[in-house]
Amino acid sequence: EVLERVGIGGMATVFKARRKDDQRFVALKIPQDKFVADARFVRRFHREAEVLMRLNHPNIVKVFEHSNEGTTHFISMELIEGEALENLIETRRVSLEQSVQVMVHTADALRYIHKQGIIHRDIKPGNIMVLRNALRADNPAGIEVGSVKLMDFGIAAGKVLTRLTMTGARVGTPVYMSPEQARGNKIDHRTDIYSLGLVF
Repeated sequence: EVLERVGIGGMATVFKARRKDDQRFVALKIPQDKFVADARFVRRFHREAEVLMRLNHPNIVKVFEHSNEGTTHFISMELIEGEALENLIETRRVSLEQSVQVMVHTADALRYIHKQGIIHRDIKPGNIMVLRNALRADNPAGIEVGSVKLMDFGIAAGKVLTRLTMTGARVGTPVYMSPEQARGNKIDHRTDIYSLGLVF
């Protein structure tokens, strides 16, 4: 049961929904109509879900299922009640202690995916979610485990994934890319570490 739209990105829209079998609230990620005719995009969309369903880490958004109803493709995932780090740093002051905590949790998520042979390739403040009330003024240094979530594995690559981008094609967000990624050269996990440094 789709309840409301909670976000819209360049390629997909996210809705808040409720599962009828257990009444759990979830986030439904649905590609925009203009991309559904592109078979490569649809494969990549479902591949992202396959990757995330295998991951189990408190700082990575959990995916429950993915499928399609006719031409409507969807990913059902954990509903994050919070804000992207991008919005937080634009609208409020984040203390040094809190900044360090957010980076520690994000770095731990990266350590985990890198051990699985996955490179995220799009580490940026817009892909790091912080749960509502996680950054409290009365507790500047403490952020609970699971309060920071790494999201959007749509362009992730690695040994466990089939590369859907053409050799030499550049994907990612230019301002946060490592030089080798921006040049379209061969990359490894260090490109994510470089991007994390820019976020910090």
